[in-house]
Amino acid sequence: MKLRMLAALVTLSLFALVSPAWAQRPVVTMDIDSLQKLARSGNTGAQRELAKRYLHGKGGATQNYAQALIWLHKAAESGDADAELTLAGMYRDARGVQEDSDEAEKWYRKAAEHGNAEAQVQLAGIYESDASNASDADRPQDLSQARSWYQKAAEQGNAEAERCLAQMYLQMYLGGEKRTKDAAQARIWYQKAADQGDGWALVALAGMYQQALGGPQDYARARTLCQEAVDRGNDRGQICLGQIYENGWGVPKDDTQALIWYRKAGNQGNSDGDYMADELERRQQAETAAQAKSARTAEAAAKAEQATAQRASQAQARQVQTADEGHEQQAQVANAKQRMLQSLEQARTMMLDMPTGDEQTTIRSKVQDKRDFDKKFVRWCNDGNPKGGWSGWEQSRLCDMVAEWYGKTDKAHPKYLVIELKACSLNDRLSDEFCSMAATFLEENGRASDAKALLQIAPACRENCLIHLYLLAQTTRDTATQISAGTQLCNDYHAFTICADINKLGVQVDVAAAKAAYEKDQRASEQREQEQEAAAEERRADARERTNALRQLNDQVSQGGTAILNTGNEQAAAIRAIGDANAAAQRQAEQQRVAAQQAQQRQAMRQAAAQQKAQQTANQYPSSAATSNSVQNGGGNSSANAGHYASPLSANCIRPFWDPKFYNWLSFENNCGQAINLTFTGGISGATDNLGLGQATNTGWSKSEVTQKGIYNLYVCPAGYIPVDSSTNQMVNRLNQTFTCKQQ
Repeated sequence: MKLRMLAALVTLSLFALVSPAWAQRPVVTMDIDSLQKLARSGNTGAQRELAKRYLHGKGGATQNYAQALIWLHKAAESGDADAELTLAGMYRDARGVQEDSDEAEKWYRKAAEHGNAEAQVQLAGIYESDASNASDADRPQDLSQARSWYQKAAEQGNAEAERCLAQMYLQMYLGGEKRTKDAAQARIWYQKAADQGDGWALVALAGMYQQALGGPQDYARARTLCQEAVDRGNDRGQICLGQIYENGWGVPKDDTQALIWYRKAGNQGNSDGDYMADELERRQQAETAAQAKSARTAEAAAKAEQATAQRASQAQARQVQTADEGHEQQAQVANAKQRMLQSLEQARTMMLDMPTGDEQTTIRSKVQDKRDFDKKFVRWCNDGNPKGGWSGWEQSRLCDMVAEWYGKTDKAHPKYLVIELKACSLNDRLSDEFCSMAATFLEENGRASDAKALLQIAPACRENCLIHLYLLAQTTRDTATQISAGTQLCNDYHAFTICADINKLGVQVDVAAAKAAYEKDQRASEQREQEQEAAAEERRADARERTNALRQLNDQVSQGGTAILNTGNEQAAAIRAIGDANAAAQRQAEQQRVAAQQAQQRQAMRQAAAQQKAQQTANQYPSSAATSNSVQNGGGNSSANAGHYASPLSANCIRPFWDPKFYNWLSFENNCGQAINLTFTGGISGATDNLGLGQATNTGWSKSEVTQKGIYNLYVCPAGYIPVDSSTNQMVNRLNQTFTCKQQ
């Protein structure tokens, strides 16, 4: 051994004696020619220096990745750790070579085994990344390797390794057996990284002091650490100070200061800062509104109590007056009720005939959509669908359609009244509307007492009839009927403005309770809308969070670092993602259940009544015309080939609307007279096969999202067929394609 050492010393001495002067200078100060000569002579340091000059295009060398790769290989193969590290980075970043993660890992491992701290950090990061995708059996081994290499680099004083090692210990504590020693180790290593000025470590250590993890709770120390991170330019430190002031951790709670720090972080490009500031302002506004509402409620209650005595004193006199007026009207009311009972029974059993002659000609000239004038509507009004597929409300709607034939020709046509009375007599959930329409006819033709009687005795009458009866009684000064209808509206339908009116008539009803019930219904509706918007915003926020996290990871990787995300943010994002998935599944299941229940009920009637239905509901749902800024029809090719092809259907038979039963999402209803395949492309896209007549499907897109995404096309084919491009025979996938329908 001693002889080998002596021989080495002699060799070095001889090299020093015979080497030229340029070969004895430090390689970093050499000119490019001297450096090349020394590198070719096998000097590892010269080879590494020459490679770096070619890599960066400095020191007299033109940037040349191929030359850099050659000299790095020579130096690395001699065991030079710095060359091995740089070579690994070239394979990782695809500089001069194709990206090769396996080759990069090989050279990182060699450099790490030669003691290079930065390579040890990179290798640990690879193991940690592998653990996230590994099986349950392999994951502990990968994490153990990652922690081992972080430990080696941290023991050399590498701040990034110290922080990453602390993060692993903290994850072990939070996600494992809650061993105190893991949290204590996390605090120790965060402190070491913080002592070297690592901003992320400063903020993470502050969080441990705030939550009493790994040691005693110390709000003052946490605030000092956050401030130090801010002083070092770390925007997470600003968010940390904002949270301290918002939650009052060791300082008086101060939302103003919290907003200042959140906005400062946002101004530095941290989207979390802007989000937290927006949320804080939203909560402040909600609290202010709640306080104002509470004050108004208290004021209203006080006024109501003061007015109670005055109303009580007036009530008795008005009740006497009401009784007198009631006696005078009793005889007339009894006669009118008897007439309307007989009229309802006659209408119920009456069998309609199809108009003929001049009457038919006149009706045809008035009906805009000729499909609405069909003898089957008369037959179905008389006895419903013989096959039993029609429910009562559909029969009454068809009777109303037949009545409209006559109403369009002459507003005072007697057949209009008789047929509307027939629709009213069917006593289903839509008959309430038709009873009110029949009463309007009577009222407009000078039969107010009969209109009032009908609204009182028709079995189908509900809210529409009661409102009509209340207003009619008010007009005719029938106080008793007005009080009766108003009381029922107040108690059953929470019409609190009517409650206030009948209180003035001397009837004591609880206006506050009715108003509270009405506002509760309104709040429930508003809350549903807010929850839908919040869910959409949460999905957008999650997407922004994932995008920002990926951007930060890429930035840190390009600088040779490994991004370690805050554990609390990761867990919150995961919980939100799970919540979104569960909510989507529940919505889909509910949609399928409701669609199945309503399929038969809405089947054939929709085909016949599509246009009239769209006109009657234009103020509530968007028709095809109302959504023309967003939807276009695909270009159908009506001349489909024979055999396995069919002609497209017009998209005009599809009714788009915002479905209140499913979060006001854009939905499409099939009024095409048959089961269909519905495909939509463009700003939004999707498809539904075998959509039955009268059935609807929703897209899952809200009004704001559809507006943002822009125009879309509807492609409609018979069920069992799909829309394909007429030229390429490929499935349609863009706007304004000429298409035909191909059998699946």
